[in-house]
Amino acid sequence: MTPDPPNPLAGLDIQLESTAEQVAGVLREAIVDGRLRPGTYLRELPLAERFGVSRNTVREATQILVGEGLVTREMHRGAFVSRLGIDDVRDVYRVRRIVELEAIREVVGRDLTGMQTAVKALSQAVEDDDRTAFVDHDLQFHRELVGLMSSSRLGELFDSVAGELRVCLALVGGSSYEDPRVALREHRAILAALEEGDGAAAERLLAEHLDDAERGLVDMLASDAAA
Repeated sequence: MTPDPPNPLAGLDIQLESTAEQVAGVLREAIVDGRLRPGTYLRELPLAERFGVSRNTVREATQILVGEGLVTREMHRGAFVSRLGIDDVRDVYRVRRIVELEAIREVVGRDLTGMQTAVKALSQAVEDDDRTAFVDHDLQFHRELVGLMSSSRLGELFDSVAGELRVCLALVGGSSYEDPRVALREHRAILAALEEGDGAAAERLLAEHLDDAERGLVDMLASDAAA
C-alpha cells in the first residue's frame, strides 16, 4: 500500500486567542457599550497594570483595534478611541447606501437564512439588554445582506468602513434610539419584505432605516458639539 504523502502542515499549531486578542476583546466591548467614549486616551501603563500584561501586549491589542477602525493611533501621542465627526458619519452612510441599496435590489428570492439568524440573535440581544451583542448582530444582519450579492468588491467596500460603522452602531444603539426595539422592528420589517418577495418595499424600508440612523447620529454629534 502506498504510504500517505507527508503533511506539509505537520507539527504546526495555532493558539486560538492570544493575550493581546483577549485584551482587544475587552477594550472592544468597552468601546461598543459606551464605557470608553470617543476620544478616550488608551494609556498603555495603566491598562497593562489593570490587565496584568506587558505594555507591548497592550500596544498589540490597540493595534488590532486600529485595524478595525475602533481606535486611532496618533504620532508621538498614543492610541485613542476613534472619534467620528459629522462628515465621517455622512461618508460612512454614503458608502452604506451605495453597497446595501444595490444589494437589496438583487437578493429577492435568495436564501435568507443568514439574515433570519441575525434577526433572531438581535432580538435576543435586545431581550438581554446586551449592547455589545446588539451592535454585533446589527452589523451581522447588514453583512449577510451584502454577502448575498457574492461580490467580493462590494464586500470589501462594506468591510472598509466596518470599524467606523461599528462605532456608529454603538452610538445609535446606545443613544439615538430611545428604545433598541425600534431598530429590531426595522430589521424585522426589512426581512419580512424580502421573505414576501417585495423588493421595492424592502428597499424603501432599508433606505428609511439608514436615513433614520444617520439623522440620529448627526443630531447627536451636533448636540455634543454645541454643548
